[in-house]
Amino acid sequence: MLRWMKLKEIAEKITKEKVDIHISTQLDKNIRGVCTRNLQTNGIEILLNAKYAKKEEDVIETLAHELAHLKVKGHGNEFQKEMDRIKKEIEKELKDDGANK
Repeated sequence: MLRWMKLKEIAEKITKEKVDIHISTQLDKNIRGVCTRNLQTNGIEILLNAKYAKKEEDVIETLAHELAHLKVKGHGNEFQKEMDRIKKEIEKELKDDGANK
């Protein structure tokens, strides 16, 4: 089962900002996720494509990808390193949370 509230908490820890995660059935089939800044809430909105948000590892990958875009534009080496770092952090936090239960 996906741990949505824990993923939100981890994303907020990583960004040090308020993060809202939404699932959409309206995104184009080629888009896994979108990340934007919401000026009204002064936070981050992450929109995940429902087609791809079925398994926890898929959500982690997409979440890490979108969060990496907050720091690095494009998809070059620096972006990949940031995405990998974030993905490892998310996985560690989830593992630690599971061990504490």
